[in-house]
This record gives sequence, structure tokens and C-alpha cells, in this order.
Amino acid sequence: MIERFRPKATPCCAWGDDFALLAKACNAEGLANPFRQPIDLCKSFQGILAAKQQPSLVSALELMGLQFEGFPHGALNDARNTARLHVAILRQMLMKKETQPTSTKVANQPESLTPFAQKLVHALK
Repeated sequence: MIERFRPKATPCCAWGDDFALLAKACNAEGLANPFRQPIDLCKSFQGILAAKQQPSLVSALELMGLQFEGFPHGALNDARNTARLHVAILRQMLMKKETQPTSTKVANQPESLTPFAQKLVHALK
């Protein structure tokens, strides 16, 4: 499985201290931790918002205009929702990048943006 997905060569995203938990679980089973380039999406999100406290995955999804799917703290549900959030953040960043050189349309219509996008646009000015 590790050879197929090659997590050592690919950055992997998780929310919060999930990588520490995965490393602990691997160690308990006598396995090498396959993740070498972890990205804590929670810390990235917190930095984008310039928030003092780390938001929960549920709160972050809500800020992006999404609802949590499934039940919180289930490994597969958390992974899927983290992936959805990551995609939403990347889309917001791409929207900003695409509109910046040719148009100020996004910045002039803040009411049409999600709360996260409004904060992101404000932070990038």
C-alpha cells in the first residue's frame, strides 16, 4: 500500500494533530510512519484567518459555506471533510488569483462571498 501511494514523496493534509496520532498508531503496530511531508490544514486555516484559536473542522467548513458530512471524529468522515475543505480553500485562492490582474469584481461584491472568502480577500489586500 505504501509503495502504491508513496506518501513519503507527496505532501499530505490532515486537520490538527492527526499526524501525531497516525505516527503513534504506526509505532504501536511496529510500522514506520509513511508520512514525511505533513501539512496541518488547521494551522494553515488559522493563519489565513489570523485567528488566535484553532477552529474546529466543523467551524472551518461552516466558514467556507459547507456542512460537515457524516459524524465528527470518525477517521474516514474527518478525512473526507478535510479534503473537501482543502479543495474549497484552493478554489478561493484560485478565484482571487484569477480575478486580481483583470478585475476587482470579487473585492467590490463582498456580500456574495462566504465569510472565509471575505476575510481572505481582506487579508490579501
